[in-house]
Amino acid sequence: MTAKDERRRRRALAAYGLLQRAAELAAARVEAAVHPHGVSPSQCAVLEALAAHGPQHQQELATRLSRSKAQLTAQAEALEAKGLVHRERHPTDRRYMTVTLTDAGRALLAAVEPARVDAIAGMMAVLPGKQRARLSKACRRLVRSLGAAPAEAAGDGAGGGSETTGGAAIVHEGPPDCGAATAP
Repeated sequence: MTAKDERRRRRALAAYGLLQRAAELAAARVEAAVHPHGVSPSQCAVLEALAAHGPQHQQELATRLSRSKAQLTAQAEALEAKGLVHRERHPTDRRYMTVTLTDAGRALLAAVEPARVDAIAGMMAVLPGKQRARLSKACRRLVRSLGAAPAEAAGDGAGGGSETTGGAAIVHEGPPDCGAATAP
């Protein structure tokens, strides 16, 4: 290995260390903002997805949030225990569950969102607009290079249909023939 290659490797390791530390500190800041409301950032993201995108197959929701189906199921169970979502078995296929955002979930989301957004905006305020744009571009490039789906790399989640029923967002967990929305 040449001296130039060695310097490149050291710079890459240093950049990775800084990226990892920044991500840890940012996650802790968001956690501190949402924790007083009794939810984690991951649970908050599930509530946001239910409110924004309505019904969708659980795997689509997991893809949208870059989570495994098992992680999403655990989060839905925790949210149900808090009364923030309601889970109901599919009428014809008991293996599948429909998850509905409750009024309490909507109220909590409305309360927690300003604190979460303020925490994120406060962190990003140290970067002028052009630096934020370059950071976003660099992160998208990294996400793409690591094998993420194009929609995830763009930062807008995976596709999927949505529906609002009586003011409640519903996630259909099951195959498309069970009434779940499908990705475009």
